[in-house]
Amino acid sequence: MKGRSRRRGFSLLETLTGLALGTFVSVGALVLTSNFQRFSHRHVGEIETSQGLRRALDLMSEDLRNAGVGVGYMPDGTFSGLLGGAFSLPGGASFSANNRAIKTVDGSLLTDDLGVRRALGRRRTIAYLDGGYGEVCRGLNLAADDIVSVVSRSGLAGRTLRIVSASATTCSRNPCSNGCQGLSFASDPSYLSDPSALSRRFTAGDMFQEYETVVWFIAVDADGFPSLRRVGGAAIQTCAAADESCGGEVGEGVEFIQMAWWRLDSSGAWVSVSHDSMVQTEDPLKVDVEIVTRTRQDPGVGRSRHVESEIETGLCVPAHCGRTETPDRVPRTVLRTSIEVRNAGRLRIR
Repeated sequence: MKGRSRRRGFSLLETLTGLALGTFVSVGALVLTSNFQRFSHRHVGEIETSQGLRRALDLMSEDLRNAGVGVGYMPDGTFSGLLGGAFSLPGGASFSANNRAIKTVDGSLLTDDLGVRRALGRRRTIAYLDGGYGEVCRGLNLAADDIVSVVSRSGLAGRTLRIVSASATTCSRNPCSNGCQGLSFASDPSYLSDPSALSRRFTAGDMFQEYETVVWFIAVDADGFPSLRRVGGAAIQTCAAADESCGGEVGEGVEFIQMAWWRLDSSGAWVSVSHDSMVQTEDPLKVDVEIVTRTRQDPGVGRSRHVESEIETGLCVPAHCGRTETPDRVPRTVLRTSIEVRNAGRLRIR
């Protein structure tokens, strides 16, 4: 008679030990998966924030490069393309090119507003302009109520005009190869280089089809969350305050803008220029721009260092300039660039 085989199962202790180890491994895997997802979410958020900020900075850089087109210099050498100090828009909104105070979720911060003035559209030579009537070489599609910018041949005097009527006509003073367009106009207060420009005739100067002021600024919503906004064109007529009702959003979560202005002196060195007022120099100019942005939510993982401005001493987000680590762990992106204003120092026609 064969002996019966004996089968031995797991003891209670072994079973409990196996369950404990399995639970430990499962919990560890869940924790790792959760952390991976949160880190992944953080990384994706940083990439999206950085890409959006770069697009905004590219557009801002293009505005800066074109600052001053067709608006000339004032007699004292003031460059009219960059708005320095405190300035306002026709709708009543007030801005400051140097350290306007704002209050965000990270406390009280300082930001710089960027104001750019320029002429847009095609350019035509002025056959003559006197009183309320003038003639320009044909090519501009002018209509009643258009605002145009006119600049003297020297580039030193400029003003804006409101077109009353425009039609093709025979050149009566100075001939143009493709004929003339006659126009009647009225004074417009948007831009005037100096009072003497009101009496200038602007013969052989330039007329630009459109005049524009563009302002970049930070607005804060009811929750203290900031955004980068841009206002220009007809919208400046109704912009009553530097808030969400003014202009359009260009970048979400931008906490501040800081700028530094520079002029190129005769020795070839870049010299700092105050932007507490308009720039009184006929030298070439450049503007350093620094933008800091944050994500909307704290992802709750990782550690985040405070961001300190390289332009404005003592300006940090969060407001812990004395610390290396911050408790909020909010991802932030900093972008810096330097833009040469291509019309500064070069606009005069000799």
